[in-house]
Amino acid sequence: MATLKSRHKRLIVKRLAVFDRPSDVQDEVRERFGLEVDSPQLAHYDPTTRKGQGLAQGLTALFHKTRERFLDEYTETAIQHKAVRLRRLERIANKFSQMRNYVAEMDALEQAAKEMGGAYTNRHTLDASVSNPEDVDFDDLTDEQIEQIAAGEPLREVLASDQVDT
Repeated sequence: MATLKSRHKRLIVKRLAVFDRPSDVQDEVRERFGLEVDSPQLAHYDPTTRKGQGLAQGLTALFHKTRERFLDEYTETAIQHKAVRLRRLERIANKFSQMRNYVAEMDALEQAAKEMGGAYTNRHTLDASVSNPEDVDFDDLTDEQIEQIAAGEPLREVLASDQVDT
């Protein structure tokens, strides 16, 4: 077991607070400080685990402050958080880049772009900001306009483009 200084402990606490896997924390401690830390030793720096119940007050406060900031008022399940998924996708893309597996790297980057664009949510926006929708005669709409509306284009823009074209 490695003897850890304050800066090592703070790094471990912060990384565990943002749901990083213990193996990732071990790798970073090894790379940055040249220290070998095993999983049981890491468990002592997570106050949400049984082994971490005796963590010093200052480190416990750091852990909770970091986690609160990271989650920004969300639930405790890590994968539910966009920030967690994006961090993992970034790591995956970086690993594939190091391995020169550019196809897999592009897949990870595409996944991240979809994540940022909200492709995996059930949220839909409805823009019904026409001054008076009752004045719109939907029977007079062209097939192209109906397709545009069905594709999610705002009604106001569809009707405005019709006025510009004529």
